Amino acid sequence: MKFYREMLIQVYMIIFNMFEVIEAYSHKNHKFGFISRSKNF
Repeated sequence: MKFYREMLIQVYMIIFNMFEVIEAYSHKNHKFGFISRSKNF
């Protein structure tokens, strides 16, 4: 059961990072904005 939860967290983080990358590409002038926001997350 613990392994299943760890896997869910991994998948969530991958999806979250993908959205951040897409957002970074759509706002090229704020290329590194997502890095500072990830620290707050």
